[in-house]
Amino acid sequence: MKIAERCAALSPAMRRVVALLVVPMLIVLACLAALLPIHQAWQAQQRWREETKQLLSEAEVAPTLRDALQRQIEAVRASQLRSKFYPSGGAMGTAAVLQGDIDSVMNSAQASSRTLAPIPVAEDALLLRHGVRVTASLRIDQLQDVFNRLAQHQRLLRVEQLSVVAPQMQQADENPPLAVSMDVYGYVLAADNGGGQP
Repeated sequence: MKIAERCAALSPAMRRVVALLVVPMLIVLACLAALLPIHQAWQAQQRWREETKQLLSEAEVAPTLRDALQRQIEAVRASQLRSKFYPSGGAMGTAAVLQGDIDSVMNSAQASSRTLAPIPVAEDALLLRHGVRVTASLRIDQLQDVFNRLAQHQRLLRVEQLSVVAPQMQQADENPPLAVSMDVYGYVLAADNGGGQP
């Protein structure tokens, strides 16, 4: 049986009830179907406005941040601490300059039987570590002199490993020669080395 025939079979009172229930529901569904795309478009518009406001506020702040960063870079370049690092490359190369500096320190302390061997370059965060392994025969006062000269050097020099061996037999008032081995490092800023390669 068709819907029209079923409706015709209903009493007038029932037809009124169906009309009062179905017609408002159809109107509500039609309104929802029309309003839903409008609501979604409004939400999309609101999101776009918020994103645009944020982009514009970031664009206003960007020149200020860029200027502050540039000032910080210039301050680092002008800092005295920067002069404590070895320059990258150069005519002799960083390793050769470092080895010459350490040889000069050992010579000034009058170290005997000394040998210097380069340690492979390693990258440590923003620094390149150039090292020299030193072995020498030093008395205790000479070793203290070496440490003082390394600490007062114009470049940052750091002793990372130290081995000191005293003779097995010695007199109570003797200042015997000690067999000293140490790894001494100097540093280069990786940014000065063209991308951080040694």
